[in-house]
Amino acid sequence: LMELPGFADKSIAIPPGSDVKDVISDDRRLIVRLRLAGGQAALLLINAFTGEIIGLITLHHAHQNGGTTKSK
Repeated sequence: LMELPGFADKSIAIPPGSDVKDVISDDRRLIVRLRLAGGQAALLLINAFTGEIIGLITLHHAHQNGGTTKSK
């Protein structure tokens, strides 16, 4: 079993008004399922080794024609 370096206590800010609904983990990431203030669902991805935020994915419904909107 490989020993991994730990990290100190980490404070991670979530978007204002959001609630944590669930936390899931895999070998490398913590995935925090959020409900944002506006009601949308989001996933906050965190590096399990460093505690650094990888990114925030906001989920939304596809348009009725089945397409999605691309971010610029």
